[in-house]
Amino acid sequence: MPFIASQRFEAGSRLSARVLGVVAVLACLVVAAQATPSPTFTDLIISFWPEYDQSAMLVIYDATLSADVPLPVDVHLPLPAGVSGVNAVAQGDANNQLVNAPYQLATENGTTTVTLQATSRTVRVEFYQALTIQGTSRHYQFTWPGGVSIGALSANIQHPVGATNLTTEPAADGQVIGPDGLAYSRLTLGAVLPSDQPSISIGYDKSDSTLTATTLAQATAVASAGTTGGRSTMSFFTSPNL
Repeated sequence: MPFIASQRFEAGSRLSARVLGVVAVLACLVVAAQATPSPTFTDLIISFWPEYDQSAMLVIYDATLSADVPLPVDVHLPLPAGVSGVNAVAQGDANNQLVNAPYQLATENGTTTVTLQATSRTVRVEFYQALTIQGTSRHYQFTWPGGVSIGALSANIQHPVGATNLTTEPAADGQVIGPDGLAYSRLTLGAVLPSDQPSISIGYDKSDSTLTATTLAQATAVASAGTTGGRSTMSFFTSPNL
């Protein structure tokens, strides 16, 4: 009888060890799934359009996934501190045209992240941030939240209608006139590691509250007056390739 009891004890011990082993493996899988990082981006272009259609800063992420990333894949793009929602999320379709994409928002440790399943290598996220307006002076600062590897980070800054003395920190690489007739400044920030959190500051003077979109819409209406081809449209998302 003692011999049988001993066998039962040993068998029970082996079973408990196996159960604990399975539980440990499952726990590791859950942790790994939760900690899965976003795939590497070849480049990320951040466009800043101050006082475009609101008295705020319109911010647009244009991200490109690395060619070696298999599709579809879950993509995670962090929003800067204080931003908890987005205006639009899109990705390229079969014709390389941007279309709306379903997405999820999750906030952890004060940072909100946009997650979507990318079936294309091009992803776009659009949101607004507060712009500091004091009299005729405007100021804005953006800090990249980190957590993502980027091969090349750069920024395009649209000069608002009526703006003067626009400066950036770091200093812009150059300035061009876009097809919409507006000036754009370009910044190159280079490769970014998940631990990096580069910042961009933008300042300028503007004596009125006219929005850029209003001026562009008026110009488009004048240009299309008297034509028979229907009204012209302007891309809300596209800034020039500087």
